[in-house]
Amino acid sequence: MTMEKLKVLGTVDLGSNSFHLRIDKLYPHGRIQCVLRQKEKVQLRSGLTPDDTLSEAAQTRALECLRVFAASMKAHQVTHSKIIGTYTLRAAKDLDHFLKTAEDILGTPIEIISGEEEARLIYLGATLKSKDQIPQLVVDIGGGSTELILGHGKRLDYGVSFPMGCVSFQERFFPEGFLDLASFESGIHAAKQLILKDADLRHAQFQRVLGSSGTLQALCHIVHGLGDTYGTIKRTQLHDIITHLIGMHSVSNIRFEGLRADRESVLAGGLCIIIGIFEALHIQTLKLSEGGVREGMLAELIATLRHTPPKRTP
Repeated sequence: MTMEKLKVLGTVDLGSNSFHLRIDKLYPHGRIQCVLRQKEKVQLRSGLTPDDTLSEAAQTRALECLRVFAASMKAHQVTHSKIIGTYTLRAAKDLDHFLKTAEDILGTPIEIISGEEEARLIYLGATLKSKDQIPQLVVDIGGGSTELILGHGKRLDYGVSFPMGCVSFQERFFPEGFLDLASFESGIHAAKQLILKDADLRHAQFQRVLGSSGTLQALCHIVHGLGDTYGTIKRTQLHDIITHLIGMHSVSNIRFEGLRADRESVLAGGLCIIIGIFEALHIQTLKLSEGGVREGMLAELIATLRHTPPKRTP
C-alpha cells in the first residue's frame, strides 16, 4: 500500500491578451493552497496577421513568457499540469513548429480548446462556490473572444463563444488610439448586433449575471476608484466611464485610480463589448465572480487526479 503524497499542480492559460500561470499545492487530506500566480501581457491576438498566421514577434513574446513560467514550475517542483490555448491559438494557422517549441519548453502538451470548451471551463470556475440554483448568465471577455454561458447553479445549460475580444475590438474601433463618441458607438453597436444574432441568448431569462476576466476586473477597479463599491458593475457606471475616457481624448492619456497600466491599452475595446452585452440582453447589474477559466482548469485537474487510481507498486 502506498501513502498518498503532496501534489503540486500547475495550470497555464495561454490567452489572447495575457498568459497566466497558477501553482497550487494539493494536500493528501484535500486542502488546496495557491502558492504562485504569474501573469505576462503577451497580446498574442495583436500578432495574428490578416492571413491568420502568428507573427514572429508574437511568437517570440510568447516563448519568452513560457520560459519564465517553466522556470517557476521547475522551482516549485510541479508534479501535474494542465495547459490550454484559447482563441488566438485556435484561430492561427501553421503553428506546428511554435507549439512543438512551446511544449518542449514546458515539458507538457498544450491543449488548444474550442470556444465551447472554454465556455464550459469558465462556467465551472465561476460557479465553484454557488450554493443556489437560480438561473444565471456568466460573461467572460478575453483578448480575442467573449464567452456567454447560461445555467442554473452549477448546471451549465448553454454556452457560446463570440469572435470578439478586448484586443480585437481595440484594434478595430480605436486603431489610432483616439477616444471619441463615434468610435464607442460603433464598437457597442457591433457587439450588440453579434449578441442579438443568438436566439438562445436573446430569449434567455436569468436572475443573476456573473462576470469573469481581466476586463471586468479592471472595470470593477475603475468603479471602485470613482467612489463606488468594488465587485459590482451597473449599466449607468459603464456610460460614466465612457464619458471619462472621451475627456481623456487618447489611449495614451488613460489614467484611473486602481487600473493597472497593462489594461489601459485595451480598456476601450473591452468596454464596448460589455456595454453591447448589457444593451442586447437588458442587463442592469453584473457581479464579479471569484473564479473563471483558470479556476475551472484547476478544478478539472483535481477531479481527474482524484478519479485516477494510484499506480500499484510491486
